[in-house]
Amino acid sequence: MLHPVSRLTWLDERAEATRTPPVESLDPLLDPNWDLHLGRHVLSTVFHSQGWARTLQETYGHRPVYCGLRDDAGISALLPMVEAKTWLTSRRGISLPFSDSCPPLGTVEDTMRLAAHVVDVGRKRGWRFIEFRDFPHKLLGGESSLSFKSHILDIHRPESAVLAGFEGSVRRAIRKAESSELDIHISQEAAAIRDYYDLHCLTRKRHGLFPQPSRFFASLHRNVIAKGGGFVTLAKKNERWVAGTVFLISGINACYKYGASDERFQALRGNNLVMWRSIQECQKRGCHSLDFGRTSADNEGLRRFKLSYGARENDLHYLRLDLRGMSADRLVDRSSGRVNSVIRLLPLWAARLAGEALYPHAS
Repeated sequence: MLHPVSRLTWLDERAEATRTPPVESLDPLLDPNWDLHLGRHVLSTVFHSQGWARTLQETYGHRPVYCGLRDDAGISALLPMVEAKTWLTSRRGISLPFSDSCPPLGTVEDTMRLAAHVVDVGRKRGWRFIEFRDFPHKLLGGESSLSFKSHILDIHRPESAVLAGFEGSVRRAIRKAESSELDIHISQEAAAIRDYYDLHCLTRKRHGLFPQPSRFFASLHRNVIAKGGGFVTLAKKNERWVAGTVFLISGINACYKYGASDERFQALRGNNLVMWRSIQECQKRGCHSLDFGRTSADNEGLRRFKLSYGARENDLHYLRLDLRGMSADRLVDRSSGRVNSVIRLLPLWAARLAGEALYPHAS
């Protein structure tokens, strides 16, 4: 069996020998028709979009180093990649930071050629490693650095059929929330993302996680949500926001990116109602599938929550190639541990400040 990096190089050399189109360097921030190119790819998501690339660049300074292949119809294959470096971290390539899943677009052979090109770029630019998120790991002999679970719900069905696929406990929770007379607001306005962010910080702290910087959500709103690439759903009771979600959309694919709630109002089941109203909104916008995002393998509670909506479970593989040792690294899922207990003890303002300072180094 060929070594992972050797296999990439071999396939790239074979493609060059057959005079296939050359690999091109692409910058989504400079192409006004970028999102139109993505329309031909059924697997493209919001994480491939120009708005997401601009959000990463504005918030964290990540430099796009995308590569692709073209034909007469436009971009036929694509591998998104950014160069990330801070004063605390080494220079590295990631496809893509803070993106649960960002699969290459194109054929298997195209994907291998693009990955080989990125390895060459990384060597020249002195990258410590390259990390692919949702890379077809079997192409490299089954190598995988870390695995998660993903959950996809088919929403290209009548509303009644989608609802019938929920577990009985979920349907009962939705009915209870409706009887609680919660006010539901679905919006693309900046005020909605700010209201959601307050709930988000509370929830992240409760789970022992630093919240993302507020400037990230402002940029996400400006570059994605305000341009039709998503929406915020909020539930209110007696002038208090009790639950909220952020959904992102690209073409026929929707993504449940963030969810938050005020645990003091948990009995109202606002979480279930904003989820259901969000799914209905995605259907209205013509979406066929809903990605619930990645789940750590040992987070059984979150996994059960997503399965309770009738979602199909898949494996999600991350691959990190060490460009010094020319091998696949083993990664550890650090979403839980001792640090989480410390974060829970922090005042909310301290958790926010820590998130502002540390998130740029966490790519």
